[in-house]
Amino acid sequence: MVQQYAKPPTWRQTFSLTFRLLTLPAFVTLDLVRHLVCGRKSPGLLKYSGLSAMRYLNKAPYEGLKWLAGTTSANYAAWAKARGLPAVVDGPLIDDASIYWLGPKRTDKVVLYVPGGGFWAGVNGTALSFWNHVRVELDKQGVHAGYAVLGYGLYPEASFPTQLRQLAVAFDHLMASGVEPSNIHLVGDSAGSNLILQFLSQLLHPIDGIGPVQTINGPLGGVYLMSPWLLFESQSKSFLDPTSKDVFDAAEILAWGKQYASQVPDSRKPYVEAAAAGPNWFSGLGLIVKHVLISSGSEERFLDDAVSFGDTLRNNGGANVQLEIQEGAVHNEPFLSFITTDTPSDVGTLTPVIIQWVKEQLLE
Repeated sequence: MVQQYAKPPTWRQTFSLTFRLLTLPAFVTLDLVRHLVCGRKSPGLLKYSGLSAMRYLNKAPYEGLKWLAGTTSANYAAWAKARGLPAVVDGPLIDDASIYWLGPKRTDKVVLYVPGGGFWAGVNGTALSFWNHVRVELDKQGVHAGYAVLGYGLYPEASFPTQLRQLAVAFDHLMASGVEPSNIHLVGDSAGSNLILQFLSQLLHPIDGIGPVQTINGPLGGVYLMSPWLLFESQSKSFLDPTSKDVFDAAEILAWGKQYASQVPDSRKPYVEAAAAGPNWFSGLGLIVKHVLISSGSEERFLDDAVSFGDTLRNNGGANVQLEIQEGAVHNEPFLSFITTDTPSDVGTLTPVIIQWVKEQLLE
């Protein structure tokens, strides 16, 4: 059985994390003062402080951050309770996969969110609030669907192809619940986007024993990839940019990618590194999904890879690919508006685009 628990870090990892937590206020304050003195264009003091804190904490050992982040099940339960929403869970399913529902469970149309987190972190409340915002806004417009979150095994307790199998199991479960494949829309961010691409690769190049076990007749619903993690050792200009304003350093991403890729045989690398799979790997994609939305921020390290991959899919995949670049934005920028509130006054320029795109998929 795959465990999703947050194992306590070692004393060395605890010390490193504790040091960063204790020095965090001083670091953020000094960084903010430096930012103001230099007269740089600011996204807002609160947002800049939050980004500064994320950059600083992300340098701690991932084991400590994983423990601090908590598990998907615990975070979901706390998030739902705080908002007076029912905690509805399908599972654990085969291979310990679970499906967590945001709001009422519906099986006519489903938006299945596959969360990111470097394959080692559980889902956070900010991401849940964002997708619940999408649900609420479209409900107001009379466009209804069930919104669900995939709970999958985390590194190091789980590695490839466990997470791929868990997504396939969840897809099978939704179909067994009566949802037509064309009414299942897959959305994800970062490592979650990577996992969605693993699933699409599985449909195009099946690995025995993974699934789905049920026959999929016709294309799936839409696929949305926010800030997708496409290469574990990218050499792109945006990834290596020493002046990047993103929330991660290249070294951190390289370390997380290396530990996940170390469990993947060379013959399976195209499944986990979509941008390195070659131009023909996704040929025929248009037969299994009609519409793909890819988004990135102009300030994030994954930008160049996202743009290049979007062009590859558009030219070779056969699907309708829409690429959106949010100016001045970092990794998973749309989530940042929901760090302190579920009802932000400013959601940025990309969130309305996402909501409109999801609406179009649900109405098609």
